[in-house]
Amino acid sequence: MSPRIERVGLLLIGVFMAQFASTLFAGDWPQILGPNRDGHAANDERLAESWPKEGPATLWQRKVGGGFAGVAVTKETVVLFHREDDEEVVEALDAMTGTPKWKAGSKTSFSTGFSDDQGPRCTPVIHGERVIVFGAQGVLRCLDLKSGNRVWQRATHAEFKAKEGYFGAGSTPIVIGDKIL
Repeated sequence: MSPRIERVGLLLIGVFMAQFASTLFAGDWPQILGPNRDGHAANDERLAESWPKEGPATLWQRKVGGGFAGVAVTKETVVLFHREDDEEVVEALDAMTGTPKWKAGSKTSFSTGFSDDQGPRCTPVIHGERVIVFGAQGVLRCLDLKSGNRVWQRATHAEFKAKEGYFGAGSTPIVIGDKIL
């Protein structure tokens, strides 16, 4: 199976889980590894005891660009971070229908010899009414969750004179209080 098909499959699983969680009014999954970054859902959340033989129904699906970033989910919104041509794109989608709410792109020229995938590599972080993404070329962006408008942006590799490296930026940011690490 090609890496792209695997990524699309994983995205569809993430989207389904977002749909399933939204349908059951489950808690948010606003960052990599969930609400507490430990891979666990809230204590009172449980998966179904059994599934239909043919598996759960697909509520919606869509094609996506490249990247290794997972999705983040809050309330009825799924946030997707992927690459389309020369842009790293953040999109907010309705979790129940897949209908786009907004789309915000940022130009990138990142290229790696590590794999045929050119990023991004970091899962979005939803913190309150903000979405924070960290692109493979080191661009750290903060967007408004409702509109997708850019709140601020920092070109960290340029600012800190960091080498781009063969893999690119690959550490999902973490929010602690009013700090982004």
